[in-house]
Amino acid sequence: MFKWSYSEKVMTNATAEQVWAIWEQPELWPSWDSELTWVKLDGPFKSGTKGKMQPVGGPIVEFTLTEVKVNRRFVDRTRLPLTNMEFSHFYELDDDKKWYCFHTSQCYDDWAARAAIWFYSWPKDKKTP
Repeated sequence: MFKWSYSEKVMTNATAEQVWAIWEQPELWPSWDSELTWVKLDGPFKSGTKGKMQPVGGPIVEFTLTEVKVNRRFVDRTRLPLTNMEFSHFYELDDDKKWYCFHTSQCYDDWAARAAIWFYSWPKDKKTP
């Protein structure tokens, strides 16, 4: 099975509550994720809730919150043609005793490479419905 992963970590002086106040409002995600044009959630910020987002230059995609742990972590997953993408966001103390926001993106499935080509070749003029 093909698997691709990318991770970032950013040190922060913000408290868990301050970070969570931004994370639990998906309409604010584009303020910290430059890869997003807009995000809408169709319900409360909890596991199982679905929503839609539009990546910059990409098609509108549906996603599901698959894990939500208040003030610590959330995971969302989207199904693209022939692949799955999962985005993990967590806030924790690292080995250096400093607080970090971690973000990991994973693409996995046997057809992931083809799906990535499809996803990034989508017409750039698609807009919010």
